[in-house]
Amino acid sequence: MNTEEKNRIIEYINGILTTSSYEMCDDYRIELLHIITEKGYTFDEVIDAVNLSKNTNLRFDENDNVVDESVNVFLGKIKGILINKRLPIIERKINYTRGICRNRFFPKYNDLSCRMLLEQYVDKLRNSGDSEDDIVDCFDECIIPMSKKIEYFNWWENTITSWIESDD
Repeated sequence: MNTEEKNRIIEYINGILTTSSYEMCDDYRIELLHIITEKGYTFDEVIDAVNLSKNTNLRFDENDNVVDESVNVFLGKIKGILINKRLPIIERKINYTRGICRNRFFPKYNDLSCRMLLEQYVDKLRNSGDSEDDIVDCFDECIIPMSKKIEYFNWWENTITSWIESDD
């Protein structure tokens, strides 16, 4: 990506933030430009990530002004979106499920346990002959809804463990 495209991205982000009292700080600008350069993201990939973060994380008040408290979340998620979009679909599903659990079960949440259990369950499904599409369907139809519904992290751990240990 050339310098002109990088500058257009910074201008685009600053344009989104024009109705807030927030201005993108130099540290964040440098970090974002470093990630873009180091990982070779395209202009379109970065704009897509900015738009996804804007649509999911940026909040507006009744006058369509950006709520300042949401700006750090908006900016902070862009890097993760860029990284996540290049991961295989099952790894993205694992990360999404981890995010659900982290948000629902904090401070009782254990990321290492969550990741290990999800990876063990994916391994079990692969070893039993499930295709990548079947595993994605399992996340969409079982794991993610269960993660959104269950009340306690230890119940979540016990449920996933029982699925890993089951014979079916």
